[in-house]
Amino acid sequence: MKRVVVILCLVALAVALVLTNPTTDDMVTYLKNQSKDGDSQALNWLSSQVTGVFAKTSVKSTNLGLFSIFKVQLPDDQHLLLGVMGNFIRLK
Repeated sequence: MKRVVVILCLVALAVALVLTNPTTDDMVTYLKNQSKDGDSQALNWLSSQVTGVFAKTSVKSTNLGLFSIFKVQLPDDQHLLLGVMGNFIRLK
């Protein structure tokens, strides 16, 4: 019985991770919100530029099912973020 409960919890967690895995559009929205919060000067510059085609070329995503890895390429810098459960964690 205990094994079944553990398996069900792991399956529920995996389903939650898959359903809340952020997309590139979510990343663009995150960057725009960061600009409003005054987080990073480089990300502020990008978020002011992130519209249309530029957003698709400056933000690269790797969807790994349960989470995504985003690379944000700036002229002088590159940022690496982990997207998991609708949130973004800056890795680099």
